[in-house]
Amino acid sequence: TTVKVSNDLGLLSGAAMDTSTYHTAVSGTVLLNKDSWWGNYGTQGGTNTWGRLYMEEDSYFKAPTGTLTLNKVVDGYTMYNSAGTFVHNDGTVAIDFTGTDATVVRNQSHFYDYEQTLPAPTNRVNWRGEGDAPYTFTIANNATIKEGSFRPGNPSYRMVISGTLEVQSGGNYGYSGGDFEAGAVINKVDIKSGGNMYASTGTTVITEQFGNHGTFHNKSGTVFFSGS
Repeated sequence: TTVKVSNDLGLLSGAAMDTSTYHTAVSGTVLLNKDSWWGNYGTQGGTNTWGRLYMEEDSYFKAPTGTLTLNKVVDGYTMYNSAGTFVHNDGTVAIDFTGTDATVVRNQSHFYDYEQTLPAPTNRVNWRGEGDAPYTFTIANNATIKEGSFRPGNPSYRMVISGTLEVQSGGNYGYSGGDFEAGAVINKVDIKSGGNMYASTGTTVITEQFGNHGTFHNKSGTVFFSGS
């Protein structure tokens, strides 16, 4: 069963929504007000397809075990969470928008799996992570950049990927236009043919394996292999 909302959906303060047995499709923004809860109960199976997710202070969101797809840019953001609690629930967050150049994905909590499909390599997601410098953006499992660029909003930010970073043809980790490559700790790197990785001007730490069939742009930085 899919619950559909043709525009925006907002939870007021103190409201809770349990969608553990449903799929949801919201064309606009899902707004979680202060002290509201989404998915406090059950296993949160299934999928959600929304335009944008906006979380206010002290809101709580438990992601589905399947995929949360976000596909719109509203006021410059596809996802905004600066002071709420996002529980990844071992699910996937997929950013898939068309018709715009850039968006910001801000999340102070961890993702599990991340996927990105944008209209062109020049389209980009500008990420920002946890609430204090260096605003670390953490992906607890794998990141797959299918198309478009995935870059920090500021070169001082930091990326942590505990699984595999896979950059497919048409995808860019980092961004060719400008010095916006953050320091990173990544378990495995797999750059496919046609993919690009723009490394940090500082240090990129790789803890297990590096594979490159695409193009690695060193940015005059350091690559440090810390594993065996």
